Formats: sequence, C-alpha cells, structure tokens
Amino acid sequence: MTRLRQTFGALVLVTAAVTLAACTSFAPSASLGPVAVEPAVITVDQPPAVSLPPGAHSVRTVAVSTPPRAVGDVFISAVFPDATHDDLRIVAFDDSSTRWTLATNPSCSGWADSVTAAGVRVVVVLDSDARVDDGVIAQTTVASGFRADSGGQLWSGRGVIGPVRGTGVIFTGAVGSVLSNATAATQTLRGDDGGAVEHPHEAELAPVFEHAGVVVLSGGSDFVGFDSQTNRELWRQGSAGTLDTARSHGHVFATLPEGELRHVFTGAVLAQGAVTSAAVSADASLTALTMTMDGATHVMLVDGEGIRWRQPVDAGSRVTAVATEQLFIDTGRQRRILATLDGSLLAEGSFAAPVALTTQGVAVVATDDPQLYEVIRFDNDG
Repeated sequence: MTRLRQTFGALVLVTAAVTLAACTSFAPSASLGPVAVEPAVITVDQPPAVSLPPGAHSVRTVAVSTPPRAVGDVFISAVFPDATHDDLRIVAFDDSSTRWTLATNPSCSGWADSVTAAGVRVVVVLDSDARVDDGVIAQTTVASGFRADSGGQLWSGRGVIGPVRGTGVIFTGAVGSVLSNATAATQTLRGDDGGAVEHPHEAELAPVFEHAGVVVLSGGSDFVGFDSQTNRELWRQGSAGTLDTARSHGHVFATLPEGELRHVFTGAVLAQGAVTSAAVSADASLTALTMTMDGATHVMLVDGEGIRWRQPVDAGSRVTAVATEQLFIDTGRQRRILATLDGSLLAEGSFAAPVALTTQGVAVVATDDPQLYEVIRFDNDG
C-alpha cells in the first residue's frame, strides 16, 4: 500500500454542470437568480425491475432528466422543461422525498456543488436573461449559492462570464468580438461566499480545475496549485503536457499526452497511464479510478494523502460509485463491490451497480429507461 503524507483542509468544489446554451457576457445583478418553487414530484408509480446489490432494498423510483449526483446526504439532478413548466428545475432528493426545487432559465444554465471548510454543502446555480423563443442571447449571467441540504440561499447575483468549465466553480467565456480574434477568459468563485478568487497575474496561466480549496492552473510548461482562500501559490510543477479537464476528479487530475496522474495538493505524479473511469465520494474525501498502465488495467483509491491502494482488474472495468466503505466496479460481465479500506472483494454478481451513493447509505441505480432511476438503501450504511 502506498501513502503520501500531505493534508489540507479547505473548501471543496466539484462540478456536476448542466449547460443548455452558451453565455456571452457578465455583470452583477440583483434581479436575476434561481427561485425556489414547490418541490418537484419525481416519484413514478410503476417501478421498473432492477437486480439490486447484496444487502440493498428498493425504496422508490424517480424520473429526472440527468444522472443524479450525490452531494452529502442528497442527490442533485435536473428536470428539463416539459408541458408542465417552461423552466429548468434543479432538484434535490433523498430516499423518501424531494427536499427542494429551484427554477431557473433553461438557457445559459448549469450547476456545481461545493463543501466549505465548515462542512456546509453548497449548490451553485446559474441564471441569465437569455430568451431562446425571442432569439435573445444572454447579456447577463449570474451565479447564486444554496445550501444542498435545505435549498436555503447563501449568496446571489454574482456576475459570471460564461458557463461552468471543468471541475470546480470555474467559468469560461470569450473576450472580444466574435468577428475579431477573441481570447478565452476564466473566472473562479469561492463556493462558500461567492467571492472572486484572485489568480496569479501570469498571462499564460488559466484555472482549469479546483478541489479542496486548491485551484490548479495550467499554462506554458507549468502546473500551479493555488490556495483559493489565501490567494497564495502552494506548489509549482513543470510538465510538457496539458491538463485533461475530462480526467480531473477529486484529489487527482490527469495530463495529456503523457498520462500523468497528479495529486492536487502537491502536484506530485502518483502514476502514469490513461485514466478510463473515475468516481468521487459524496463527501469528496475519496476518488476511485481505473487506469491502463503498461498494458494492464488497475483500480485504485486516492484520498487526501495519496494512493491508499491499487490492484489489477479486468480490462474494460470501470468505477461506477464510491462511498466511505464501498467501491463499485462494472467489469462488463459482472459487478463487484470492493472495500475502500484495502480493496478486498466484498461481493460480486450480476446486480445493477449504483451510479451515486450519499453519505447516508442511499444509492441510485440506472434502469433501462435513461430518465428513470431506482433509489435504494443499504441495510448497513456504505
């Protein structure tokens, strides 16, 4: 077992963004922002047949438009406009009910989630003044922060330059006319209060990934780790690669073309290969992933200190979800449950693998219908 002794405590930001249209410009606004509406009714009457994991029982079936993401003790998803409403609904639900629902503009919309140093889970939701039916593009886009557990508003009306980018509350947009040589611009907010993060004033550096209060910037031949709370540089590592925003998860991020897996707290290379799947726990303390290294596939678990363990796994295997005690893998032929403590096998079979797990031992599994998910509870919290 390999371990790196390095710990940081700060703001955790991880993204589950839904973007329905592009944004164009930004300005602070007190008039825009998502609004709370009656909790959406997402439970359906006829639950589909799903083969459940050992030790789990079904509690209800829900209909949502996007794969649910576990944020602390709730799942967050979206419900697209339909015959009953013309707005985008961001919903938070658990095993028994819909906790809260926010309505926002279906154009230039998205959301990201965060957990502060004090342990408060925050959902950041976008709104804009775009009007698709009238052909009006967004002139103003704002972000607002809400408590994940209750939907209570923490801050609002922070002007942003565009949609959520990559992992973290990072936004991107174009500066200049579309008829000129427009350049990309980025902006990072803190999830706890919506305050702006002051990036290093180096023209070639741009924020591309954020986790645990550390913003990773990329540019030129350097990666830089930057503390979003104190606005100071934590580490700087040289690399000939570029950051792969599609392979940035929790405590780790990957680079291209070398395939370096690096730790966000130190920038240190943990492994070399191609990341093929990854999942982050609902409390953002663990990252599980599969990698192809030297022609073989491995599964590994990374925490705030480094690689907790890694071991060979069948080629084509992918991680579907991870919680405090359990890690779920789909090998393509069967599903496996591994212990997060040491990677030991807990169970295997043809059951459905969860796509998300909350901190309360509640999970969701996909069904044959892409908009229906079975909510299940484990007899022992996982």
